[in-house]
Order: sequence, then C-alpha cells, then structure tokens
Amino acid sequence: MEWLDHFVDTRKKRYHLFFLILLCLLLLLVLPYVYISVRLLSLQSYDALYAMLDDPMLSYTYLSRLVLELISLANMSILRILGCMLSCVQPLEILVLLMLIIGFPILERKKITGITLLVLIMEICVMFGCVMLGLRASSLAQAILYIRMLGAFLLVGSILITGVLFYHLYRRILYYRHALSYLCIEEKEHTA
Repeated sequence: MEWLDHFVDTRKKRYHLFFLILLCLLLLLVLPYVYISVRLLSLQSYDALYAMLDDPMLSYTYLSRLVLELISLANMSILRILGCMLSCVQPLEILVLLMLIIGFPILERKKITGITLLVLIMEICVMFGCVMLGLRASSLAQAILYIRMLGAFLLVGSILITGVLFYHLYRRILYYRHALSYLCIEEKEHTA
C-alpha cells in the first residue's frame, strides 16, 4: 500500500493528479463533440440526418440529448425547457462540474482559462444563431445548409478546446512526473 501512497504523498502530487483527472474527464466530454460536428458537416441530405439520429454517439453529448429531448416536447414553455435541461445532465457532467468548481480558484488565475471560456461562449452564441436561422429555413436544403454550418462552427470550437486540453494535459503530465521524482520519507516518533 505504500507504493500507492507515493502518488499522492505531497501537496504538489495531489494538485497535479487532481488536474490530470479533471483534464481527462474534460477530454471525455469534448471528444464526442468533434465526432458529431464532423458528422453534421458531412450531411448531404435529409435522409442522412435521420440516419444520424440512430447514432449511439449522440447520447454522449449534452447538446445532442437536449436537442432530441426538446424536439420530442409537444408544448414549449420555460418550465419544460428548464426541466429538459436538467433531465439531460448525466453523472459524469455533474462530476466534472463539481471538479471545476473545486479547481476554479486556481483556474481563474490562468490567462488560457479566460481564452478557452471566451471561445466556448463565442461557440455557443454562433451555434444559437445557426439554430435560429435553421428554424426559419424555408426549404429542407436550406435547413441542411444551416445544420452543416452548425457542424463547421462546432468543429472549429471543439478542435480549439481539445487542443487547449491536450496542451494542458501534456504540461500537467510533465509537472506530475517532476513531482513524482521527490520521495517523501515518513518518520515515526519514538516515545520513551
């Protein structure tokens, strides 16, 4: 059991391990968006869109689950939309949110965190704009065009965020390896 303690026996090791786990979980959440955005970008027809609805990868992303849930609503109201938003959250997303809240005091001091949040907010705004344009489409061909635009913006944002996450994961692994090079020795007190 002592060999296991070696991985978390100092504050630096716990700090780096926490962020390694957080970055891996964030990558698990972002990578399916890259796949879905490529699928959206490659849509050519309405039949391909219906075929995509059977893709099991849709269940891995919050936005896909939310869109599918909202489509199935008979009546739209603010309470029902909020209920759908809450019902689509999965345990992994709650865990990542809790870890982000715990790590936020450290993350907020980083310049790259602000840039990443800005990219995410811009991506959400552009996607919302594409959805609004898509809802006003006068033909199926125009709707497919807006869906492909949505896929393109989602792909760019997802690749940027994935790149930032991989960069931080690489740096955090280097820092953790350096922290592991220090060996702590526990001294026991002798009482006479």
